[in-house]
Amino acid sequence: MPTATLPTVTPVEHPEWSECGVGAEVQGIDLASLSDDEFKLLEDALYKYKVLIVKPPSSGDRLSPVEQFDLVCRFDPTAKREHGHGDPKQSAAEFKGKKTLLEKPGIPPIPIQPEVRLIGHGPQEARWGLEEGLVLSQVSHTMWHKDPLSAEEMLAGFTRWNRWHIDASFMKRAPPIVTTLHALKVPQGSELTLRWDDGSGKEMKIQAGTTAFLDGAKIYSLLSPEQKLMVENSKVVYAPHPFRKHAACRGRSNGLGQVSEGLEAPLEDLPPWEDADVLTYPMLWTSKTGEKAFQVHSIAAWKLLVKTSPDAEEQVIDDIEEVRRIIYELQRPALEPKFIFAPPYTEGDCVIFYNRGLMHCATEYPLKTHGPRTMHQAHVAGSSHPV
Repeated sequence: MPTATLPTVTPVEHPEWSECGVGAEVQGIDLASLSDDEFKLLEDALYKYKVLIVKPPSSGDRLSPVEQFDLVCRFDPTAKREHGHGDPKQSAAEFKGKKTLLEKPGIPPIPIQPEVRLIGHGPQEARWGLEEGLVLSQVSHTMWHKDPLSAEEMLAGFTRWNRWHIDASFMKRAPPIVTTLHALKVPQGSELTLRWDDGSGKEMKIQAGTTAFLDGAKIYSLLSPEQKLMVENSKVVYAPHPFRKHAACRGRSNGLGQVSEGLEAPLEDLPPWEDADVLTYPMLWTSKTGEKAFQVHSIAAWKLLVKTSPDAEEQVIDDIEEVRRIIYELQRPALEPKFIFAPPYTEGDCVIFYNRGLMHCATEYPLKTHGPRTMHQAHVAGSSHPV
């Protein structure tokens, strides 16, 4: 009788990500049939390493969308069983055909489990109720960056960070605790050179189509004592319908926040909203382990409530250009290659990441040189708000 493989959790080591502080590889666990002990091991590892790359028990094993959604719900069992951004059809109707930053090209719900979304590039297989001949387009930085790369630069092997963010839709919905990405097909071919293009000259090599991560605790650790004191006592106010309000705004070339060009939609042009739709969160979020992470969604931020110390008078900063400048100044020191975890994925991997302790970012690649990509993504709005 063969001996069962014991679960192992191994921190990922790589010279280029030498100080990223996150990432572990998990083997010997079947996510489709987790025991309570195995789930506890997985949950403990998640809060320690924040990004888990769970390898399939064998090369042909894949999670079904139903199994993947059950897995993500297990991390927040009292949460409402729906995708963290809600029903995409309701969302589209709510915005009356107007584009938002959450209406991305080629991210349809999977028919047998609509709470799981299909993320991909190129032709997709007709599985799980998906239609024949489905071809998806990736989210491109050219749709958002103020000064994007040219098509020639992309074909020459250069790419960008698209948009650093936290999975969150706001508008009464709490950010998901956990997000999962299941890799069914990954791009092949050579690595790409990712450029910051922000005047720093920074660049790094990445696998085509990877999702990268930036640790919120690392961002916090790099702040000066004065900055730490400020963020420990300050809050962020998120706009009503934030991704509609900022839909026309364009992003920085390093993917970290937006430039201010007066393109924000006025409040009176937004769909109906009420005071409860305006969420105010602390700048620091605390995990189950007590670790504090600087977690600010720069794209959705509207105002800052700043206190430089516990006893200081609160200052309301509502000039959007100043709001973005302050957030960028706090986040930018961590946007360095050695702090970014950009792991390569193999087919069958399930990536589980702690959404409330990280920022993450997609990257794009040329379909012509690297082939199609298929990922299943799932998360649920949190059952409680960050503390």
